[in-house]
Amino acid sequence: MKIYIYFISALFLMNGLSFAQSKFDVNAKRFMKDYSVHQTNATFKNTEQLPQSLIEEYDLIPYKNSYYIGALALIYENNYNADVLKNKGIHISGKISNILSLRVPVNKLAELVHVSFIRYIEVGNGVSPELQYSKTDTRTDSVHAGFGGLKIPYKGEGVIIGIIDWGFDYTHPVFYDSGLTNLRLSRAWDQNKLSGPAPQGFNFGTEYVGQNELLAAQEDTLYVFGPGSHGTHVGGIAGGAGAGTDAVGIAPESELIFISLRRDAPSLIDAFNYIKTYAESVSKPFVINM
Repeated sequence: MKIYIYFISALFLMNGLSFAQSKFDVNAKRFMKDYSVHQTNATFKNTEQLPQSLIEEYDLIPYKNSYYIGALALIYENNYNADVLKNKGIHISGKISNILSLRVPVNKLAELVHVSFIRYIEVGNGVSPELQYSKTDTRTDSVHAGFGGLKIPYKGEGVIIGIIDWGFDYTHPVFYDSGLTNLRLSRAWDQNKLSGPAPQGFNFGTEYVGQNELLAAQEDTLYVFGPGSHGTHVGGIAGGAGAGTDAVGIAPESELIFISLRRDAPSLIDAFNYIKTYAESVSKPFVINM
């Protein structure tokens, strides 16, 4: 009988712990594990001495002799009480409907599972560029190889990709073909350079058509982002051929068009129409990234 009672008690305890832990998302659970490992280390007995690796991994913020971690909490609004959190030293950054934005002292995070009005807790961790995984995650590598029932591999040949952005380097080697001979960027419209010539049918900006004009221009004008910055980055992801490296984009055999936007609604519509009109003139399908 005692064994049975003990078993029932243990079962309730395990269920309680499981229920509490279910309030944490994967990152929150991972942080609690990493944090507990460092707390058992004699070198790190208080939150002032957390290792830099942990601080950077979870983007912890130092404040008042502690470190705070960013968290989002989904709550039951009917019994929400902000003072419960404030009394634990938790800073409530904002509230939208039933979602709280919180900055939580790292040694108080575990206590959130016992707050009755909290349904779920998400913890953010630092982000880092991992483009080497993008083709695998999106199955693009399979499309490039012609797997999955495809009759042939597809790499964007015969398709136009229009990029509407700022910060283009027209000469970047990833915009050439795989042999680094022919520039696959066929034209660009810098809507912010008013010296002209403008594209046919428009009365502003400067158009560059063909490899010679594009290489002579080198880059778009400084506007929102500097030359060779964001637009180049986006264009490389969409249609870069790698220039002999493994950093190959989604459609490395596509034809590219770059438009440096003037940042008003009419200019955006004009950019769409510019790409559409050209694509129709050469009978190619097109896709636009903005």
